[in-house]
Amino acid sequence: MSWKDRTYQMMDEGGASYPFVQWINDGGQLDPRSPRGGFAMPEEQMEDLGAYPAGANVRALTFRNGESTTVFFTEQMEVVVLATRFCWLKDGNRVSNYVPGARSKLQALCLMRGDTGFAGPMMLTFRGIPGKHFAEAYKKHRARVRKATKGAAPSYAFVMRIAAGEPTMVGSRQQSRITPVVLADDFDPDASYVGDAVLDSFDNKEFWAEVKAWREAWAIPGPNGDGEVEDEDNGHRTAQQDIAELYGDDAPAKHDHDNGGNGNRPAGDPQSWARAVNTPLPPTQKYGKNATVGDLMRARDVNVLQWFVAHAGNKKYPQITPEIAQACSVVLEELRKREDEIPF
Repeated sequence: MSWKDRTYQMMDEGGASYPFVQWINDGGQLDPRSPRGGFAMPEEQMEDLGAYPAGANVRALTFRNGESTTVFFTEQMEVVVLATRFCWLKDGNRVSNYVPGARSKLQALCLMRGDTGFAGPMMLTFRGIPGKHFAEAYKKHRARVRKATKGAAPSYAFVMRIAAGEPTMVGSRQQSRITPVVLADDFDPDASYVGDAVLDSFDNKEFWAEVKAWREAWAIPGPNGDGEVEDEDNGHRTAQQDIAELYGDDAPAKHDHDNGGNGNRPAGDPQSWARAVNTPLPPTQKYGKNATVGDLMRARDVNVLQWFVAHAGNKKYPQITPEIAQACSVVLEELRKREDEIPF
């Protein structure tokens, strides 16, 4: 029969998509102009979500090609972060590892405080250095929640207030003006608690299964297009500028961007880390014939990693060599250190 006649079980191979708000670096792209960048929600995304960020106002966002679109712009947002995902982009496609010329892209799945209350889920999208700043802000937010609640409540139970910081010049070789993302205020758990009604609306197994699928969708290379206005380039930055700021001014090859597929090199001997993540795995039904330990790390598949470690030396599984078990052990330890950190 024809492909047109078949009923497919899964139509969207990229996972669920949600309305988005995009970070822009250059307030000069806006009309009226802004002294700094911030959060821009295209009009059609506002219509899809049925809400816009609290305090946002209407601006025209103009692209390099002279075209423009209507956006709801604000320099600060209140969000409840549910999950994050990261990828490298090259020629309009997500790639598994860093390659020369690739750009970093980070998304956060959130609820946002809108004009009439909390709305979502929706996505925040960042490219390049602002994504690193957001990652650092989110890490600080999680840490202060743990400290304030003594671990008795998750970070998604509390609002994270983020804002556009003072624009700054970055890059020691190629200077570029960016607007950093910063935490907007101190943290008071009682004042920042989102409330029972908001949590009751999403905190269930079915919803978190959808979040997990969204997060894991980028483990597979594929076309870009999730949650951003394609022509926006965060202030005309180059890939080399992004790399220089994320990892220092050395050449990318010196920073193991491709080890583990996410550019977040652990401390220690980079050659040992490279050996661990590039260790070939025996064929499996789930990962096929050509998978590596790095593939398990990118998928955060702790269960399979633990299985390989636990069955090392078992005569029933002679294909699990000591090298494979050791590599899986190294990666497991790194995942435990990172917890939910963004892979920069």
